[in-house]
Amino acid sequence: MNLRLTIKKVLRESLDLDASLRRRLTISQEEIIYSYQREVLRNFKYDKDKETIVKKSANDAAFEILDPIDEWRSMGQKRAVEELKKFSTYIFENYKDMMIKFIERIFEETNKGDDGFLYIFIKHSNRNRTGNGFTDSHQTWYGLLQDKASYFPDLDWNEIKSQLDKSSGQTSVLIKSPGDYRNPYNYYFSIGKKPKV
Repeated sequence: MNLRLTIKKVLRESLDLDASLRRRLTISQEEIIYSYQREVLRNFKYDKDKETIVKKSANDAAFEILDPIDEWRSMGQKRAVEELKKFSTYIFENYKDMMIKFIERIFEETNKGDDGFLYIFIKHSNRNRTGNGFTDSHQTWYGLLQDKASYFPDLDWNEIKSQLDKSSGQTSVLIKSPGDYRNPYNYYFSIGKKPKV
């Protein structure tokens, strides 16, 4: 048995879930963390208390992971809620500290203020930033993170900001291409920066 399957088996066996759910749960630790990070980034715009964000996000991640499982959806409401709480508690207890550090690393206080630049999230169908898609401008880097970072929680957003900061004028950084790992869309994505007029 390869290492990945062994980790999944140990993960399933360590969960205090209904036996039918444990059998159907084929998620890895990496996938739990990815889902948890995505929910943390989604919830960050609604609440500023890290502990509240992390707790709510554990519940949201547990729901997203369990929702596709027919056995969970066909349980009675009371039992399904109990299983959701068990899984949410497991996620929270095992990954809480990691998620608090994740929040602190991405949402640095130094990125909160207005630095005189607009930050633009760009979805485009061609590599040269043309074709179908959209652009969405944000007054601050912090605002862009709150609105768009949950698209790709696996990215090192601080590194992207660092690349943008190398230019004092207009610039952009390609962050995902079609077919890239964890890019389910058939689009390119870039982050642009330009001076405010």
